[in-house]
Amino acid sequence: MEGTISSQSKGLLELSRELKRKVFDLNSIYDLSSQLRREEDTERLVNIFLLSLMGKLGCVSASLLLPDKLGVLRVKYSKGVDRERASQVRIEYSSPLWEELEKEGWLFVESASGRVKKDVQEIVKGTGARFLFFIPFREGQRACLTLGEKVAHSGFREEDLQIASILSFQMAAALESLLLFGELKEMYTSAVMALIAAVEARDPYSKGHAERTSRWAMKIGREFGLRGEELERFGFNVLLHDIGKIGLKENIIWNRPGNPLTPLQWEEVRLHPQVGAKILREAKFLDEAVELALHHHERWDGKGYPDGLKGVEIPLKVRILSVADSYDAMIIDRPYRKALSLEEAIQELEKGRGSQFDPQVVNVFLEILRRDQLPQVVADLTEPDLQVRKTNLGGGGGRLTLFREDGHQ
Repeated sequence: MEGTISSQSKGLLELSRELKRKVFDLNSIYDLSSQLRREEDTERLVNIFLLSLMGKLGCVSASLLLPDKLGVLRVKYSKGVDRERASQVRIEYSSPLWEELEKEGWLFVESASGRVKKDVQEIVKGTGARFLFFIPFREGQRACLTLGEKVAHSGFREEDLQIASILSFQMAAALESLLLFGELKEMYTSAVMALIAAVEARDPYSKGHAERTSRWAMKIGREFGLRGEELERFGFNVLLHDIGKIGLKENIIWNRPGNPLTPLQWEEVRLHPQVGAKILREAKFLDEAVELALHHHERWDGKGYPDGLKGVEIPLKVRILSVADSYDAMIIDRPYRKALSLEEAIQELEKGRGSQFDPQVVNVFLEILRRDQLPQVVADLTEPDLQVRKTNLGGGGGRLTLFREDGHQ
């Protein structure tokens, strides 16, 4: 009798442990799924997914194969894998491996049939895979998750497959949302760039101003610690600062000396920051561009518009843009005046230091000009072949990079 009770107690204890473990697994999956849904960067999303799977299942490596532009499956993301070897993996989309994976859902490397063995061996050589998992993707596309050896050299359990399945589908859904959002950003960006072209077409005197101002602003921003994606995003957003001028009447744009603007026309000109901000506010991912467009005519002494911000109330990036924008406007011809000489423009900046402009930003900019040899800097920034190139961020949206035809940035 006592033996029976003891045996039942052990059984209940084991069942209790198993239940607690499953509850822990479910909570972990829920937390990770929530994190994946919140993630807004493609690379971070996939890296979180791979690292979490490795930790949860006890694998030494994991990778994700995605189709390239030609439909060839390549290792796009990986952890615990030799990147050079992984980069050599190429699996044609027509391979029978995908037919088998799609049919079964997963494949243990050891049980691969002869018809798929060659492709499986290539994946194993590049990633150290012991297990392949099929992930249905957007618009009929396919992706493949690979998992390497388990740390304890134990086999994959049914629970492991369930966890991999749930998280893979969560990751795929989150990744599809990011890619769709990225495509929408690309479309909106193209529309905005068309607006910039329209502004410059109406006012030939402003042609190239947005690009040059962006260059100046990025040079200054780098001195203030902006780096990488943040710096490039700042450079793109600066391009949009005068987008509100699309609404100005031509008699204002083409104003000539001896024909000053009327007070009513000046009021219209002073509205272009708000018009630009309203246009850009339609896209939530352009929050910084909205801020730059709205406040780039604020002054350090508080006498600017539209909000009369003063000193450090004006965001740093706006203060940087203010100096870059004003300087470039000084050194190009306008309908109502000739361009200032470089020396005269520098004198104007010095005169506005502490009144119109942030003194520190002016000091940094003047140091840039002196250090980088002013004539060469200006020549670089006014070359006719300066363009805007759009590059892909890998599904997290587009970014714009200023470059010359020789590739120099």
